[in-house]
Amino acid sequence: MPENVNRDSIAEIQDLQLRLKEAQDTLEAIVREEVDALVVSTAQGPQIYTLRGAEKPYRILIEEMKEGAVMLSDDNCILYSNDGFAKMVKYPLEKINGMKIENMISPIFKEAFKSLLAQGRGGLKNGVATKDITFLASNNSLVPTQMSVNSLKMDKTTTTFIVVTDLTEHMEEELKRYTTGLEKAGIALFESEQRWSTTLASIGDAVIATDLEGKITFMNAVSEALTGWSLSEASMKPVGEVFNIICEDTRLKVEDPVAKVMKKGRIIGLANHTVLTRRDGTEIPIDDSGAPIKNKEGKTTGVVLIFRDIIERKNAERELVEYRKNLEKLVEERTKQLKDAERLAAIGQTAGMVGHDIRNPLQSIESDVYLIKSDLSIVPEGEEKESMKESLLGIEKNVDYINKIVQDLQDFVKPLKPTVQETDFESLFQEVLFENGIPDSVQASYRIEDKSRKIMADPALLKRILSNLVTNAVQAMPKGGNLTLDGHKEANDLIITVKDTGVGIPDKIKDKLFTPLFTTKAKGQGFGLAVVKRMTEALGGTVTFESQEGKGTTFTVRLPPTKTNNR
Repeated sequence: MPENVNRDSIAEIQDLQLRLKEAQDTLEAIVREEVDALVVSTAQGPQIYTLRGAEKPYRILIEEMKEGAVMLSDDNCILYSNDGFAKMVKYPLEKINGMKIENMISPIFKEAFKSLLAQGRGGLKNGVATKDITFLASNNSLVPTQMSVNSLKMDKTTTTFIVVTDLTEHMEEELKRYTTGLEKAGIALFESEQRWSTTLASIGDAVIATDLEGKITFMNAVSEALTGWSLSEASMKPVGEVFNIICEDTRLKVEDPVAKVMKKGRIIGLANHTVLTRRDGTEIPIDDSGAPIKNKEGKTTGVVLIFRDIIERKNAERELVEYRKNLEKLVEERTKQLKDAERLAAIGQTAGMVGHDIRNPLQSIESDVYLIKSDLSIVPEGEEKESMKESLLGIEKNVDYINKIVQDLQDFVKPLKPTVQETDFESLFQEVLFENGIPDSVQASYRIEDKSRKIMADPALLKRILSNLVTNAVQAMPKGGNLTLDGHKEANDLIITVKDTGVGIPDKIKDKLFTPLFTTKAKGQGFGLAVVKRMTEALGGTVTFESQEGKGTTFTVRLPPTKTNNR
């Protein structure tokens, strides 16, 4: 306290304390029924009062005493207050009863007041607990006081008695201003701390504050949830113990962010791919930053770390990357399809003209071959005649091959409109095997179940499908083998299989087998199987295959029944 405090004021306070002690001792003796009568000094001289008669002057004594007198319940509600206390805290006397006394205490003295109450109610040797406590009056003015607390236990309840001495009048004006200013600054600081604490506790990001040594002084609810530590558990622990961060890629511990902020003296951010290891060992990807806490003089007093859970953002980024990859793949596929479509469109535009221009000369060649063969019949047998026959056979085969290319090209691009009619399936098999010129090295056979000999189908399309599959099978057996055709029904579907014992199909090209213009043969344009697929789908069916390299291939055509194909 300042040295200029009036010594007389201090003596007067001590005298008041002594008188208060005497009054409290007397009151307690009366309550304990240890007093039968009171001697009270009056203007007429000493007067003797019995206990019953003393009630009135004692009440008058309490009511008219300058000090404040208060009686509290167990839960600190005011049961009684004299006029001196009401004037001291500037509340109407009739409104004080029932109020909580701690609501009148200055915020920075509330802990001291609780401690004083606990002492007074705990039972001291001298019976009274005393401490300087400042009240906050109804007009927000500060009232410095000396408070004495005693208690009386009756039955199951404890009644607390408080006597409050206003120190304002006993303090010199300079001390009043000093004390009042100091306490107001304390209240403002307390309210500021409460306001910022509430703000930090309410924001959506996690916040951890440390002192200069990197020990935790504050955590909001979000940081408690993310780290798995409560503020009470983490308080004054090294921040690295609670805020345990590692690099997601290297699994190495990240540089201490508090030390980094203290070193750089400015706001810093963590590197990408930072992971927070929670108290239970689980990990959360986070974004965070750190900044120095500075006072108004610019001096660093601590560090604040702000971080957030970014697992949802990480998942969204991964989904975006996956979506981008799929989109790029889709664009690539669509581009290829577009190029193929443009290529096929160009082929389609020229198919008719090419077919016409090629077939006319081919017909002339076929006619010439026929005439030569007729003339050759009158030529004497011999080596020269046999050589001419082989040449003519070669010409016929090449003409047939060119015809097939033209036919495949036109069949692939022209619109297909199936015409369904009753078809002799067995005759169809026989025609295909005969017309395709099966070589002697290939053993061909077919099997048709009885109920499948007569079917409803488009014979032209079906014959074309079979011809292409048989041709493909024969070409797959350059050294000979077995070719088997089979026709039967499954659940009303017509099933056609063409099986060979040829070289088989490599796994790497299986997904491209029905692609137009794709071929692995020295001769061919890659339309044969594409035409098979197109015509099968025009009939409402599907075509599949099974193949094993070195053992052969089986193509399966499945055609659903037509509206009239149920015979």
